[in-house]
Amino acid sequence: MSSDGDGTVTRLADATEAEILIMARMDVERARSLTDDSSVSRAELRLALRYLARAVEDAAMVADLRAERLPDLADDEAAR
Repeated sequence: MSSDGDGTVTRLADATEAEILIMARMDVERARSLTDDSSVSRAELRLALRYLARAVEDAAMVADLRAERLPDLADDEAAR
């Protein structure tokens, strides 16, 4: 397996990250629909908030993982 930009590991990571972001977007949509419903309970809103917090954590993790695969921009700036 390869870990370069076109390798199997990179493609697997990209697919996993894409799925994580899709699920996070679904959580956002569910939470939005709850906020539009005046009959929603406090417990449902708390649960939605937990899902949103997890979605933010997941999105941040994806950003961190993708940043690890980017060339170090600081080295590029120093070379100029």
